[in-house]
Amino acid sequence: MIIQAPYTRPVPFTNGLINNYALLPEKQWSSLHLRLPSELGNGGLRIFTHQNLHFYRGKWKFYNSTGFQALDEVGTNDLIDFRISRNHHMQSAYVQGVKKFAWDVTQVDGIRMFIPKALLPSDRRIIDKKIEQFILNVNINLLIDHLFEIDPAESNNTLLLEAKFLELIHYFTQHLNKGEITQLLENNRDYEAKQIETAKEILDHHLSNPPCIKALSKEIGLNTRKLKSGFRDTFGITIRQYIIQQRMLLAQDLVINSDYPISIICQMVGYHNRGHFASTYTKYFGHLPHQAREKTN
Repeated sequence: MIIQAPYTRPVPFTNGLINNYALLPEKQWSSLHLRLPSELGNGGLRIFTHQNLHFYRGKWKFYNSTGFQALDEVGTNDLIDFRISRNHHMQSAYVQGVKKFAWDVTQVDGIRMFIPKALLPSDRRIIDKKIEQFILNVNINLLIDHLFEIDPAESNNTLLLEAKFLELIHYFTQHLNKGEITQLLENNRDYEAKQIETAKEILDHHLSNPPCIKALSKEIGLNTRKLKSGFRDTFGITIRQYIIQQRMLLAQDLVINSDYPISIICQMVGYHNRGHFASTYTKYFGHLPHQAREKTN
């Protein structure tokens, strides 16, 4: 099968996929998700549009060999295309001097961005050189990894996915026009440090039932690797170790300074097994909870 659609214009592109190839649309927040019909394959495409800036996150697999041919030429509407694959390979048909969009799309897991030409350097050679610098930056790689970690089919992820897209486009256009990506990301370190502190505050307020790493990562807007490594570097212990430490400190305070039964304190600090709670408490303080209370009394 060959899919033909006007690639650089999101509305005709979307309508073509829906009307001619039976993709199933679902409007979610500021995006449209197109799902492959079950007889053709699985997965889909999430489309975001911002006036003359738009970007796609595609993850699908057709059962049969499928190609794509655009009905419009590269550079139409003064929009420049950029593609990024999961293995961090970044390409642009415009930069490569290709006239027509055409490629195999049987199985896709990638990102597509169309950026106004006015936001980019006029010399394609400059763009080509800076793409390589951009895609090799460690922090940009982490941002791209985070984008690929977000499930594009899940409606609850829509706003986070859009935010990460816009962050990536921001850094990319700034890098192309203003300087090296490393310099541009220096200010980002302060942001990440603040988000790590925010993660700690969230854990402090939910010690009895803390969010998992993935949920905490989404809540603060850092990928799981940045969250775990940043937390360990900042506080000297892992997130799991921190949760246990703070639970034990709270438990010690409750054992000594409250009249709650030990069984209730066990539940208050997030333990459902009293034996596990007692053994962890003993490892931290060298005695059982009831022994600490007896000494106090």
